[in-house]
Amino acid sequence: LDGLIITESRVGKSSTAQALSKIYGLGSIASLAGSSATPAGLIGGSTKAGSSSQIRPGLIPRNHNRAIIFEELAKAKYTLMPELTDIRSSGMVRINRTSGDLTLPASVRMLFLSNPKTEDEGAIRPILAYPNGIEIVKPLIGAVEDIARFDFIYILGDAPQEIDPLWSPPEGFTEKQLQTRIRWIWSRTCEQVQISPEIQQYIVDKSKKFNEVYSCSVKIFSTETWKKLARMALAVAGYMVSTDITYSNIVVQKRHVDIAALLLQSIYDNQIFKLKEFVNEERKQTSCTLSDIETAREMYVRYPSLVQYLENNNNIAKNTLLTISGLDINVFNEAIKRLAQGSFITMTQFKIFPTPKLLIAVKKAKGGASPGTEV
Repeated sequence: LDGLIITESRVGKSSTAQALSKIYGLGSIASLAGSSATPAGLIGGSTKAGSSSQIRPGLIPRNHNRAIIFEELAKAKYTLMPELTDIRSSGMVRINRTSGDLTLPASVRMLFLSNPKTEDEGAIRPILAYPNGIEIVKPLIGAVEDIARFDFIYILGDAPQEIDPLWSPPEGFTEKQLQTRIRWIWSRTCEQVQISPEIQQYIVDKSKKFNEVYSCSVKIFSTETWKKLARMALAVAGYMVSTDITYSNIVVQKRHVDIAALLLQSIYDNQIFKLKEFVNEERKQTSCTLSDIETAREMYVRYPSLVQYLENNNNIAKNTLLTISGLDINVFNEAIKRLAQGSFITMTQFKIFPTPKLLIAVKKAKGGASPGTEV
Protein backbone atom coordinates (compact mmCIF):
# COMPACT_ATOMS: atom_id res chain seq x y z
CA LEU A 1 0.00 0.00 0.00
CA ASP A 2 0.99 3.62 -0.60
CA GLY A 3 -0.17 5.75 2.32
CA LEU A 4 0.02 9.29 3.66
CA ILE A 5 -0.61 10.16 7.31
CA ILE A 6 -0.93 13.82 8.29
CA THR A 7 -1.05 14.96 11.91
CA GLU A 8 -0.20 17.90 14.10
CA SER A 9 3.43 18.17 15.21
CA ARG A 10 4.78 16.32 18.24
CA VAL A 11 2.24 13.50 18.34
CA GLY A 12 4.71 10.63 17.95
CA LYS A 13 4.87 9.95 14.19
CA SER A 14 8.63 9.44 14.09
CA SER A 15 8.84 7.37 17.28
CA THR A 16 6.02 5.13 16.07
CA ALA A 17 7.74 4.63 12.71
CA GLN A 18 11.02 3.79 14.42
CA ALA A 19 9.27 1.32 16.73
CA LEU A 20 7.60 -0.40 13.75
CA SER A 21 10.89 -0.68 11.89
CA LYS A 22 12.59 -2.09 14.97
CA ILE A 23 9.85 -4.64 15.72
CA TYR A 24 9.52 -5.96 12.18
CA GLY A 25 13.17 -5.59 11.22
CA LEU A 26 12.17 -4.54 7.72
CA GLY A 27 12.21 -1.41 5.60
CA SER A 28 13.98 1.93 5.84
CA ILE A 29 13.20 5.33 7.31
CA ALA A 30 14.19 8.44 5.37
CA SER A 31 13.75 12.12 6.17
CA LEU A 32 12.68 14.43 3.36
CA ALA A 33 13.37 17.64 5.30
CA GLY A 34 15.52 20.26 3.57
CA SER A 35 18.29 18.71 1.48
CA SER A 36 18.18 15.36 3.31
CA ALA A 37 16.76 13.59 0.25
CA THR A 38 17.45 14.60 -3.34
CA PRO A 39 15.86 13.07 -6.44
CA ALA A 40 19.23 11.51 -7.30
CA GLY A 41 19.55 10.07 -3.79
CA LEU A 42 16.05 8.57 -3.88
CA ILE A 43 15.94 7.39 -7.49
CA GLY A 44 19.56 7.16 -8.58
CA GLY A 45 22.19 9.03 -10.53
CA SER A 46 25.76 8.97 -11.75
CA THR A 47 28.89 9.16 -9.67
CA LYS A 48 32.51 9.56 -10.63
CA ALA A 49 34.53 6.35 -10.78
CA GLY A 50 38.01 7.37 -11.77
CA SER A 51 37.91 9.04 -15.15
CA SER A 52 34.45 7.72 -15.97
CA SER A 53 30.95 7.92 -14.52
CA GLN A 54 28.99 5.07 -13.00
CA ILE A 55 25.21 4.89 -12.53
CA ARG A 56 24.20 4.06 -8.97
CA PRO A 57 20.68 3.17 -7.81
CA GLY A 58 19.04 5.33 -5.17
CA LEU A 59 17.21 4.45 -1.97
CA ILE A 60 13.95 3.38 -3.65
CA PRO A 61 15.29 0.69 -6.04
CA ARG A 62 17.60 -0.57 -3.27
CA ASN A 63 14.45 -1.30 -1.24
CA HIS A 64 12.65 -3.30 -3.93
CA ASN A 65 10.01 -5.57 -2.35
CA ARG A 66 10.50 -3.81 0.97
CA ALA A 67 9.10 -0.65 2.58
CA ILE A 68 10.22 2.94 3.10
CA ILE A 69 8.76 5.36 5.63
CA PHE A 70 9.30 8.95 4.45
CA GLU A 71 9.18 11.60 7.18
CA GLU A 72 8.77 15.39 7.00
CA LEU A 73 7.16 15.62 3.55
CA ALA A 74 6.01 19.18 4.32
CA LYS A 75 9.63 20.28 4.80
CA ALA A 76 10.98 18.75 1.59
CA LYS A 77 13.15 21.21 -0.35
CA TYR A 78 12.62 19.42 -3.64
CA THR A 79 9.34 18.76 -5.46
CA LEU A 80 9.54 15.00 -5.09
CA MET A 81 6.05 13.76 -5.97
CA PRO A 82 6.37 14.35 -9.75
CA GLU A 83 9.69 12.46 -9.63
CA LEU A 84 7.97 9.49 -7.98
CA THR A 85 4.90 9.43 -10.25
CA ASP A 86 6.22 6.95 -12.83
CA ILE A 87 7.83 4.77 -10.16
CA ARG A 88 4.60 4.46 -8.16
CA SER A 89 2.66 3.57 -11.33
CA SER A 90 5.08 1.13 -12.96
CA GLY A 91 7.10 -0.25 -10.04
CA MET A 92 10.24 0.44 -12.07
CA VAL A 93 13.04 3.01 -11.90
CA ARG A 94 14.49 4.31 -15.15
CA ILE A 95 17.77 6.20 -14.84
CA ASN A 96 18.94 7.91 -18.03
CA ARG A 97 22.40 9.50 -18.03
CA THR A 98 24.98 10.34 -20.67
CA SER A 99 27.07 7.48 -19.29
CA GLY A 100 24.25 5.00 -19.95
CA ASP A 101 20.74 3.89 -19.05
CA LEU A 102 19.62 1.65 -16.21
CA THR A 103 16.18 0.15 -15.49
CA LEU A 104 15.61 -1.44 -12.09
CA PRO A 105 12.61 -2.98 -10.33
CA ALA A 106 11.26 -0.73 -7.58
CA SER A 107 8.08 -2.23 -6.17
CA VAL A 108 8.23 -0.47 -2.82
CA ARG A 109 5.60 0.09 -0.11
CA MET A 110 5.76 3.80 0.70
CA LEU A 111 4.35 5.46 3.79
CA PHE A 112 4.63 9.24 4.03
CA LEU A 113 4.38 11.04 7.40
CA SER A 114 3.89 14.77 7.55
CA ASN A 115 2.53 17.83 9.27
CA PRO A 116 0.38 20.24 7.22
CA LYS A 117 2.44 22.47 4.98
CA THR A 118 3.28 25.88 6.45
CA GLU A 119 1.50 28.71 4.66
CA ASP A 120 3.37 31.29 2.58
CA GLU A 121 3.33 33.85 5.37
CA GLY A 122 4.85 31.32 7.74
CA ALA A 123 1.61 30.97 9.69
CA ILE A 124 0.77 27.61 11.21
CA ARG A 125 -2.88 26.58 11.14
CA PRO A 126 -4.19 23.73 13.26
CA ILE A 127 -5.71 20.88 11.27
CA LEU A 128 -9.16 21.55 12.69
CA ALA A 129 -9.03 25.09 11.22
CA TYR A 130 -9.05 23.78 7.62
CA PRO A 131 -12.45 23.55 5.88
CA ASN A 132 -11.69 20.01 4.64
CA GLY A 133 -8.88 17.55 4.08
CA ILE A 134 -8.46 18.46 0.43
CA GLU A 135 -7.17 21.90 1.47
CA ILE A 136 -4.49 20.16 3.56
CA VAL A 137 -3.49 17.55 0.99
CA LYS A 138 -3.25 19.76 -2.12
CA PRO A 139 -0.36 21.97 -0.90
CA LEU A 140 1.54 18.87 0.24
CA ILE A 141 1.14 16.73 -2.88
CA GLY A 142 0.28 19.18 -5.65
CA ALA A 143 -1.00 17.38 -8.73
CA VAL A 144 -4.40 15.70 -8.57
CA GLU A 145 -3.04 12.57 -10.29
CA ASP A 146 -0.43 12.16 -7.55
CA ILE A 147 -3.12 12.45 -4.87
CA ALA A 148 -5.12 9.76 -6.66
CA ARG A 149 -2.22 7.29 -6.50
CA PHE A 150 -2.35 7.00 -2.70
CA ASP A 151 -4.24 3.98 -1.42
CA PHE A 152 -5.20 6.00 1.66
CA ILE A 153 -4.66 9.49 3.06
CA TYR A 154 -5.34 9.60 6.79
CA ILE A 155 -5.59 12.94 8.62
CA LEU A 156 -5.63 13.00 12.43
CA GLY A 157 -6.85 16.32 13.72
CA ASP A 158 -6.64 16.10 17.49
CA ALA A 159 -3.32 16.00 19.28
CA PRO A 160 -3.23 13.89 22.47
CA GLN A 161 -3.68 16.03 25.55
CA GLU A 162 -1.97 13.73 28.03
CA ILE A 163 0.82 11.20 27.59
CA ASP A 164 1.67 8.55 30.18
CA PRO A 165 5.29 7.49 29.57
CA LEU A 166 4.85 4.63 32.07
CA TRP A 167 1.89 3.08 30.20
CA SER A 168 2.36 -0.53 29.14
CA PRO A 169 0.24 -2.20 26.46
CA PRO A 170 -1.53 -5.46 27.16
CA GLU A 171 0.39 -8.57 26.23
CA GLY A 172 0.05 -9.40 22.56
CA PHE A 173 2.08 -11.12 19.86
CA THR A 174 5.81 -11.50 20.40
CA GLU A 175 8.27 -9.81 18.06
CA LYS A 176 9.11 -13.19 16.54
CA GLN A 177 5.43 -13.88 15.82
CA LEU A 178 4.97 -10.45 14.25
CA GLN A 179 8.07 -10.87 12.12
CA THR A 180 6.96 -14.34 11.01
CA ARG A 181 3.56 -13.05 9.96
CA ILE A 182 4.81 -10.08 7.95
CA ARG A 183 7.47 -12.15 6.22
CA TRP A 184 4.82 -14.73 5.31
CA ILE A 185 2.63 -11.98 3.82
CA TRP A 186 5.44 -10.28 1.93
CA SER A 187 6.70 -13.56 0.46
CA ARG A 188 3.37 -14.43 -1.21
CA THR A 189 3.33 -14.28 -5.01
CA CYS A 190 0.47 -13.14 -7.23
CA GLU A 191 -0.45 -16.77 -7.86
CA GLN A 192 -0.86 -17.27 -4.10
CA VAL A 193 -3.56 -14.58 -3.80
CA GLN A 194 -7.04 -16.03 -4.20
CA ILE A 195 -9.94 -13.70 -5.01
CA SER A 196 -12.91 -15.62 -6.35
CA PRO A 197 -15.04 -14.23 -9.22
CA GLU A 198 -17.85 -13.57 -6.72
CA ILE A 199 -15.56 -11.52 -4.47
CA GLN A 200 -14.17 -9.67 -7.51
CA GLN A 201 -17.70 -8.67 -8.48
CA TYR A 202 -18.41 -7.67 -4.88
CA ILE A 203 -15.35 -5.39 -4.94
CA VAL A 204 -16.51 -3.79 -8.20
CA ASP A 205 -20.02 -3.22 -6.83
CA LYS A 206 -18.66 -1.66 -3.63
CA SER A 207 -16.38 0.56 -5.70
CA LYS A 208 -19.28 1.82 -7.80
CA LYS A 209 -21.09 2.88 -4.63
CA PHE A 210 -18.00 4.77 -3.45
CA ASN A 211 -17.80 6.57 -6.80
CA GLU A 212 -21.48 7.53 -6.69
CA VAL A 213 -21.01 9.24 -3.33
CA TYR A 214 -17.43 10.55 -3.41
CA SER A 215 -16.36 11.02 -7.05
CA CYS A 216 -15.11 14.58 -7.66
CA SER A 217 -12.30 16.54 -9.35
CA VAL A 218 -9.78 15.26 -6.77
CA LYS A 219 -9.73 11.60 -7.75
CA ILE A 220 -9.50 9.96 -4.36
CA PHE A 221 -12.31 7.72 -5.62
CA SER A 222 -12.55 7.29 -9.38
CA THR A 223 -12.35 4.65 -12.11
CA GLU A 224 -9.53 2.94 -10.17
CA THR A 225 -11.40 2.70 -6.87
CA TRP A 226 -11.69 -1.06 -7.36
CA LYS A 227 -7.89 -1.31 -7.34
CA LYS A 228 -7.61 0.58 -4.04
CA LEU A 229 -10.37 -1.46 -2.46
CA ALA A 230 -8.86 -4.73 -3.71
CA ARG A 231 -5.41 -3.83 -2.37
CA MET A 232 -6.87 -2.76 0.97
CA ALA A 233 -8.96 -5.95 1.23
CA LEU A 234 -5.88 -8.02 0.42
CA ALA A 235 -3.93 -6.19 3.13
CA VAL A 236 -6.71 -6.92 5.63
CA ALA A 237 -6.79 -10.61 4.59
CA GLY A 238 -3.04 -10.86 5.03
CA TYR A 239 -3.14 -9.09 8.39
CA MET A 240 -5.80 -11.55 9.57
CA VAL A 241 -3.84 -14.50 8.10
CA SER A 242 -6.76 -15.63 5.99
CA THR A 243 -5.41 -18.77 4.36
CA ASP A 244 -6.29 -22.33 3.36
CA ILE A 245 -5.17 -25.72 4.60
CA THR A 246 -1.82 -25.39 2.80
CA TYR A 247 -0.93 -22.09 4.51
CA SER A 248 0.48 -21.03 1.12
CA ASN A 249 -2.34 -18.83 -0.16
CA ILE A 250 -3.97 -15.62 1.03
CA VAL A 251 -7.73 -15.98 0.60
CA VAL A 252 -9.70 -12.73 0.31
CA GLN A 253 -13.24 -13.08 1.62
CA LYS A 254 -16.32 -10.87 1.65
CA ARG A 255 -15.72 -9.78 5.26
CA HIS A 256 -12.26 -8.50 4.32
CA VAL A 257 -13.78 -6.33 1.60
CA ASP A 258 -16.35 -5.02 4.08
CA ILE A 259 -13.65 -4.15 6.62
CA ALA A 260 -11.57 -2.42 3.93
CA ALA A 261 -14.61 -0.46 2.72
CA LEU A 262 -15.51 0.66 6.24
CA LEU A 263 -11.90 1.66 6.86
CA LEU A 264 -11.74 3.77 3.69
CA GLN A 265 -15.08 5.39 4.50
CA SER A 266 -13.99 6.21 8.06
CA ILE A 267 -10.76 7.79 6.78
CA TYR A 268 -12.46 10.19 4.37
CA ASP A 269 -16.02 10.68 5.59
CA ASN A 270 -15.48 12.26 9.00
CA GLN A 271 -15.45 15.68 10.67
CA ILE A 272 -11.80 16.29 9.75
CA PHE A 273 -11.43 15.22 6.12
CA LYS A 274 -15.05 16.04 5.16
CA LEU A 275 -14.77 14.55 1.69
CA LYS A 276 -18.53 14.16 1.35
CA GLU A 277 -19.08 17.85 2.16
CA PHE A 278 -16.39 18.80 -0.37
CA VAL A 279 -18.06 16.65 -3.03
CA ASN A 280 -21.50 18.13 -2.34
CA GLU A 281 -20.17 21.69 -2.67
CA GLU A 282 -18.36 20.84 -5.89
CA ARG A 283 -21.44 19.20 -7.36
CA LYS A 284 -23.39 22.38 -6.71
CA GLN A 285 -21.04 23.98 -9.27
CA THR A 286 -21.60 21.32 -11.93
CA SER A 287 -25.30 20.44 -11.67
CA CYS A 288 -27.98 22.75 -13.04
CA THR A 289 -31.68 22.89 -12.11
CA LEU A 290 -34.58 24.69 -13.79
CA SER A 291 -34.35 27.33 -11.06
CA ASP A 292 -30.67 27.87 -11.93
CA ILE A 293 -31.56 28.34 -15.60
CA GLU A 294 -34.18 30.96 -14.67
CA THR A 295 -31.63 32.79 -12.52
CA ALA A 296 -29.08 32.70 -15.35
CA ARG A 297 -31.70 34.03 -17.80
CA GLU A 298 -32.52 36.89 -15.46
CA MET A 299 -28.83 37.75 -14.93
CA TYR A 300 -28.20 37.56 -18.67
CA VAL A 301 -31.05 40.00 -19.37
CA ARG A 302 -30.02 42.46 -16.66
CA TYR A 303 -26.22 42.28 -17.01
CA PRO A 304 -25.42 41.02 -20.54
CA SER A 305 -21.86 42.37 -20.71
CA LEU A 306 -20.99 40.91 -17.33
CA VAL A 307 -22.44 37.48 -18.04
CA GLN A 308 -21.08 37.26 -21.58
CA TYR A 309 -17.56 38.06 -20.40
CA LEU A 310 -17.82 35.42 -17.67
CA GLU A 311 -19.09 32.94 -20.25
CA ASN A 312 -16.13 33.44 -22.58
CA ASN A 313 -13.24 33.90 -20.16
CA ASN A 314 -11.63 32.26 -17.16
CA ASN A 315 -9.33 33.45 -14.36
CA ILE A 316 -10.80 36.95 -14.57
CA ALA A 317 -9.45 39.92 -12.61
CA LYS A 318 -12.23 41.58 -10.61
CA ASN A 319 -11.22 45.07 -11.72
CA THR A 320 -11.25 43.99 -15.36
CA LEU A 321 -14.73 42.52 -15.02
CA LEU A 322 -15.98 45.67 -13.26
CA THR A 323 -14.70 47.85 -16.11
CA ILE A 324 -16.13 45.66 -18.85
CA SER A 325 -19.52 45.34 -17.15
CA GLY A 326 -20.00 49.14 -17.10
CA LEU A 327 -21.88 48.80 -13.82
CA ASP A 328 -21.87 51.00 -10.78
CA ILE A 329 -19.68 49.43 -8.08
CA ASN A 330 -22.63 48.75 -5.77
CA VAL A 331 -24.68 47.14 -8.54
CA PHE A 332 -21.61 45.13 -9.61
CA ASN A 333 -21.01 43.86 -6.08
CA GLU A 334 -24.66 42.83 -5.75
CA ALA A 335 -24.50 40.93 -9.05
CA ILE A 336 -21.29 39.17 -8.07
CA LYS A 337 -22.75 38.30 -4.67
CA ARG A 338 -25.79 36.70 -6.29
CA LEU A 339 -23.66 34.74 -8.77
CA ALA A 340 -21.45 33.47 -5.95
CA GLN A 341 -24.40 32.47 -3.77
CA GLY A 342 -25.83 30.49 -6.68
CA SER A 343 -22.48 28.69 -7.22
CA PHE A 344 -22.18 30.26 -10.69
CA ILE A 345 -18.72 31.61 -9.84
CA THR A 346 -15.93 31.04 -7.35
CA MET A 347 -13.64 33.80 -6.13
CA THR A 348 -10.27 34.53 -4.62
CA GLN A 349 -9.16 37.90 -3.31
CA PHE A 350 -8.55 39.34 -6.78
CA LYS A 351 -9.85 36.73 -9.25
CA ILE A 352 -13.21 35.38 -10.40
CA PHE A 353 -13.69 31.94 -11.96
CA PRO A 354 -16.91 30.89 -13.72
CA THR A 355 -18.12 27.41 -12.77
CA PRO A 356 -19.48 24.75 -15.16
CA LYS A 357 -22.95 25.53 -13.80
CA LEU A 358 -22.76 29.08 -15.20
CA LEU A 359 -21.76 27.86 -18.67
CA ILE A 360 -24.50 25.20 -18.72
CA ALA A 361 -27.23 27.51 -17.37
CA VAL A 362 -26.39 30.43 -19.69
CA LYS A 363 -26.30 28.17 -22.73
CA LYS A 364 -29.77 26.84 -21.91
CA ALA A 365 -31.08 30.29 -20.93
CA LYS A 366 -30.00 31.99 -24.16
CA GLY A 367 -32.75 30.27 -26.05
CA GLY A 368 -35.39 32.35 -24.29
CA ALA A 369 -33.52 35.42 -23.03
CA SER A 370 -32.98 38.72 -24.76
CA PRO A 371 -30.39 41.14 -23.40
CA GLY A 372 -31.99 44.26 -22.04
CA THR A 373 -30.79 47.43 -20.44
CA GLU A 374 -28.16 47.11 -17.75
CA VAL A 375 -29.07 48.57 -14.36
